[in-house]
Amino acid sequence: MHNRKRQSGFTLIELLLSLSILSIILTVILGGLRIGVRAWEKGENVLSIQQRSRNILNQLARQLMSASVLLSAQEEQPLVQFVGSGHTIEFTSSLPLITTIQIGPVHVKYVIETKPGGKKRLLLYEENVAVEDYLSQRQLRHDTDALVLVEELEDLRFEYLGAEGDGSGLNWTSFWQSQNLTGLPRAVRITYRDEKDRHKVQVIARIHQWDRFKEET
Repeated sequence: MHNRKRQSGFTLIELLLSLSILSIILTVILGGLRIGVRAWEKGENVLSIQQRSRNILNQLARQLMSASVLLSAQEEQPLVQFVGSGHTIEFTSSLPLITTIQIGPVHVKYVIETKPGGKKRLLLYEENVAVEDYLSQRQLRHDTDALVLVEELEDLRFEYLGAEGDGSGLNWTSFWQSQNLTGLPRAVRITYRDEKDRHKVQVIARIHQWDRFKEET
C-alpha cells in the first residue's frame, strides 16, 4: 500500500522539472509579448514620423503654390527672385508659416543641411517683408535661429518645371533662377525619403505664377 501511494504522487525532482518547464514556457511567452509590444511601438513611431513629414511637405507645397514676385514700385524689378537648387529654395510667398506678423508677403528660404554622419535636416528661414528694416537689407538674416522642420531625413530634393529655352515644351530641372515677372516655374516637385530602405514620397506644388505683390511706398 505504501508503494502505491508513492507511485500516485510526484517526486521532488518531477515537481522541480515541471516548474522549470513552466518557467521556460512563461519566459518565451513574455519575451514574445515584449517583442510584439516593441514592434507595435516602433510601427506607431514610424507612422507618427511619416504623418508629421507628410504634413510638413503639404505645408511647404501650400507655401510654394502661393509663391509670387514682389516688385519695387520705383525700380519695377523683383525685390526677391525665385531661386532654387536641388537642396535649397528661396522665394516670396503670400502664406506665412512662422512669422508673428501675419500680414503681407514673406521672404522664405528652405535649406537641406547635412549633419555629421551623412544624415540631413530641413531648415526654414522666414522674414516678413513688411518689417521696416527688411527692405533696406533685401535679404534674409541668417544670424537668426532657423526653424527645424525635419530633424533627421535621408534625402530631400527640389525640382522645377519650366519651358525649354526655345519654348517648345516643359521639362523638370534641378536649378531655377527667375529673371523677370514671368520667371517663376510652373511647378515644384519635392521628393522626400526618411530612410534608405523606405519608398520615396513625392509632392508636386503647382505655382499660380501670375499672382504677385507690389511694394507700396
